[in-house]
Amino acid sequence: MSSASEPRWRRLEPDARREQILVCAIRLFGDRPYPAVSTTDIAREAGVARGLINHYFGTKRDLYLEVVRRMVTIPASAPQTLATGTLEDRIDASVNWFLDRVLRHSKTWLVAVGGVGHDVAVERILAEADELAADRVLQFVGLDDVQDHRDQLRAMIRA
Repeated sequence: MSSASEPRWRRLEPDARREQILVCAIRLFGDRPYPAVSTTDIAREAGVARGLINHYFGTKRDLYLEVVRRMVTIPASAPQTLATGTLEDRIDASVNWFLDRVLRHSKTWLVAVGGVGHDVAVERILAEADELAADRVLQFVGLDDVQDHRDQLRAMIRA
């Protein structure tokens, strides 16, 4: 069967379909400003009906907020992929991991941290991501069990 005769639409499990839509939204919001991206554009890119976007994410704004959350939140699975070794090796690996992630989606990441103007929901997501990042970085570098001066460590990381 040639690719020209393959069906454009294929059935995916709900989690895989949701992820596919999110990946397409990440790409489109990185390529164009928020107002220039429609749910129809995202649906076309993902090869799904527009209603499926509403089913998984609600409104375009809800989907955009999920894109922002994805761009700025360090996933729980990240520590398993980082190096072991000296504290310096672990810090170097965590910084490289972060920079690689930002570079891979640089335009969308910049849109996410720059927001779409003053937006309380985006600011809340960024603040939550900062708090989580402080804890994850401590975990990455093997200092998550340190209690002395923990608040100062977290403040340095957030800075």
